[in-house]
Amino acid sequence: MTRNIERFSPTEIGERLRMARETAKLTQAAAAAASGMARTTLVAMEQGQRKLRMDDLLLLTKLYGASVNGLSRQEAIHIDPTPKIRMLPASPEASDIEMAASLLTNLAKAEAELEGLLGIHRVRNYPQRRPILHLGSLCLR
Repeated sequence: MTRNIERFSPTEIGERLRMARETAKLTQAAAAAASGMARTTLVAMEQGQRKLRMDDLLLLTKLYGASVNGLSRQEAIHIDPTPKIRMLPASPEASDIEMAASLLTNLAKAEAELEGLLGIHRVRNYPQRRPILHLGSLCLR
């Protein structure tokens, strides 16, 4: 477990920790308070200016609902498929949508990791680029 994480620079580990914290929707102040460390210590870790001890790493990943294995993946996939629509915060659909989006995110990450381990290189099949048409003197009323 530690060998996988040691291959990354302190800056990259810090960046991955920051993304895990943001995914968990925690501020630096809240994460520092919950983990019992000073906010400045957490900031230094996220910026790669402070060496990360294994017990701090385990504490933070548990707090963020992540895993050391997930942070040390070769390809860190960061997607957010959560629908960007307005809804009432108290609606029962809100938690179902968040749970489905979280599941979709985890499946996409696992698929990308598995493809990487198997040496599969996905062909990107993007649509052709189209030029933007010059509208000239078109006036919208």
